[in-house]
Amino acid sequence: MYAILLIPILGLFAGFQPVEELSKQDQFIQKHIDSAKEVERVTCIPYYIVLAQSAYESGWGTSNLANDANNLFGIKWYSNSPTDFHIVDGGKKRWRCYGSTDDSFRDYGKFIMQNTTIPNYNSNDYLRWCEWVRKICYSGCNNYRYEKNIRNIIENHILRPTP
Repeated sequence: MYAILLIPILGLFAGFQPVEELSKQDQFIQKHIDSAKEVERVTCIPYYIVLAQSAYESGWGTSNLANDANNLFGIKWYSNSPTDFHIVDGGKKRWRCYGSTDDSFRDYGKFIMQNTTIPNYNSNDYLRWCEWVRKICYSGCNNYRYEKNIRNIIENHILRPTP
C-alpha cells in the first residue's frame, strides 16, 4: 500500500529544481538596496556607489564593526558626532554605533553632505563617481586601490544601472 502512494508523490518532484542559495554579496545587496536608494534620493549620490562603498567598508556586512555597531561605512566617532554611542577599538579608536544598518546609511548621507560637495555627474557615469569617492574618501584613503575596489564591486555584482 505504501509503494502505491509513494510513486505518485515522487512523480510530483520529478521536475523540481532546488533554488540556489543567494551568495553573501547578493544577500547584502538585497538587504540594503532600499537604504542605498534612500541615500541617493537625499544626496543624489547614485545608490550603486553608496551600496558598493558600504559593501567594501564592511566586508559585505561581516566586519566586527558592522556586526557589533551596525556601522557599514567605518565612520569614526568624535565628540560632535550625532550618535551618543561609540565602541572603542583597542582603546585608541572610536567608531559610531547605530541602532540599525538603516541608521548607518542615513548618517552616511548626512556625513557626506556636511563634509563635501556632491558633484552633478550623470548617474550612469559610474567611473566618474568612483573617482569622486576616491578623492573625497573620508577615511583618508585617497588612493587608486580604493577606487578600483569600489569599481570592481559595481562591475562584478552588477550594481550599476544599464546606460
